[in-house]
Formats: sequence, structure tokens, C-alpha cells
Amino acid sequence: LEQAFSTDVRRQDTSPTMIEDPLQSIHEGDTIDRIEALFEAQIRTFEDPIKSKRTGVMMVELDLAEFKDSITRIGQRTLTPENSRQPPEYYFLPTLVSILQSDQAGLAYRMDMLFHTENNPAEVQNKDPASLSDLIDQAGIIAQHLENVGMPQNLISIGLRKGEEDKVTLFFRRHVPFSPVQKSEEGAQ
Repeated sequence: LEQAFSTDVRRQDTSPTMIEDPLQSIHEGDTIDRIEALFEAQIRTFEDPIKSKRTGVMMVELDLAEFKDSITRIGQRTLTPENSRQPPEYYFLPTLVSILQSDQAGLAYRMDMLFHTENNPAEVQNKDPASLSDLIDQAGIIAQHLENVGMPQNLISIGLRKGEEDKVTLFFRRHVPFSPVQKSEEGAQ
């Protein structure tokens, strides 16, 4: 009745005869949905991410060793007839970079990586900076592989946070370019 007689329809129900078909919806969904599907298919330790459709942000915590292995697998730089017979997990990195750069709204997505340390990173950096060198080296290797496949530097950030060691937290969000000129024009009006 609400749909038939109201001018302000708030609820949009799907018809009971409509059935979702995964084959028909293969190119549907936003960037966050596609990133989640890639991680779900390729990373064994991937669990329910925290995401906000409204803001277009997704956060996920992964096992560092498995994430690093997914990023650094050999054979990911090019797809040739010789390596096209490789298992699909060999295409994780190029697929991830492609998804992050091809948002439907025309804005690329950025990936912020937070590597976990057992103690407060600021305290560890002050007291024993050498103990962070292994973690920083791993972060650099991952960032270098992302850049080698075509991910621009301005779409990657690396940080440290206190948490369970051998874990990494990833944030995916739309990249909003910094423009100081635009800020000053708004302030002048």
C-alpha cells in the first residue's frame, strides 16, 4: 500500500520473484566489494572486514606472512602465455593494483598499511630502534612490489601500531588529492 499510494516511499523491497544470480552480477558492486572479494578468494586468513559503504572505507586485519607472500609471489609482473597456466593466486598483486586504480567514480583508492608491534612503536623507536628494522624492511619490500606493478607512491602509506605481532592492518579508502590552492580560494570568499 505504501508504494501504491504514498509520495514518499522509504522502503524499496525486491520482488519475491527476483533471485540473485552471481553470474549476472559479476561486474556489479563498488571498489570496496571488489577488494573484499579478491581478499576473500586469495588470502586464507581473511576474515570479516569492517567496512562503511557510506564513506567507502574498509579495514581488515591479516596475517603478515600470508599478506607478504601474496604480494611478493614470483610471476606477478606480467601475464604471458608461459605463465598463464599459473594458479590464480599468482595474479593477486596486479588485480589488487588494478582495482585500486579503477574506481567507478574516477577516484583511485589508497591503501594504508599498519604493521603491528608488541609494544608502543614510539617507545620502541626511542629505546631500541634496531628492533624495528626487520619490520620496516618487510614493509619496504611490500611497498616496493606494489610500486613495481604500477601503484603510485602517493596511494600507499606505511605505519606502525601497537598490536598482535605478525599482523598487518589494511585501510582502503578513496584518495582525495591535497590541494592547498583550493583551500585558500574558499577562505578568500
